[in-house]
Amino acid sequence: MKRCLIPIGFALIATACQQPPAVRQIQDSIHTDPTTADTADVVAEPTERDTVTIAGVLYNIIDISQAEFEAVPGYRPLPENEKENIARYAGKIFRSGDSLMLKLENDSMVVLKTNRSDNEDYADYHFLDYMPALKAYLVYVEGYEYFAYLLVDANMGRVTNTIGVPQLSPDKKMFVSSNEDLVAAFTTNGFELFRMGTDSLELVQERQPEKWGPVIIKWKDARSFVGHFNELDEEINRIGRYVKLVPR
Repeated sequence: MKRCLIPIGFALIATACQQPPAVRQIQDSIHTDPTTADTADVVAEPTERDTVTIAGVLYNIIDISQAEFEAVPGYRPLPENEKENIARYAGKIFRSGDSLMLKLENDSMVVLKTNRSDNEDYADYHFLDYMPALKAYLVYVEGYEYFAYLLVDANMGRVTNTIGVPQLSPDKKMFVSSNEDLVAAFTTNGFELFRMGTDSLELVQERQPEKWGPVIIKWKDARSFVGHFNELDEEINRIGRYVKLVPR
């Protein structure tokens, strides 16, 4: 599976965007006590379908009902009608032809200009929403056989790429973004975990499972999550699965 780099063709007036911070990869790990066949029963180790590690904590993946999953609230951006979305933030967001302009707190502008090339640098930008908890504008990017999201810091104009819509932790100090792309593999299949720092967003973990794809992961509470996962059967058909992630 590949992770597409977004060809962001934007001009930033009176401020400069920083590159996203380096990724600290946290791999799933399971630790078992050594035993011998003569003194202990053989116990099957959990598989990737059964467990996942998030921020160094091992979680059991447990099936739940769709109703239990939907009972947990999650963030949804405004409907994808850019004209109406811009009108909600009159004086802050502007559209001029192929240019999307985002006004910062210091009155400078981040300008995201659509590139309608027939090549892989094609990129079309659409304003979705403003997220107060992140103090950032949320922008959808449609690229050449991929899509992604941008979080544009409303204070300094820093741009952070995410693979999905951010879902905030209860304390608003972290968020998880997720995306399922098991078949085509044009975008990242997996999830990202970010921590909100004083001046930037830190990518703490990026996980790309092979056996399942997270359509969405939401915080249920400070210690657990719920998710809508897809898996593939032998005929490459998507099979939906609703789960909760509980620390072991």
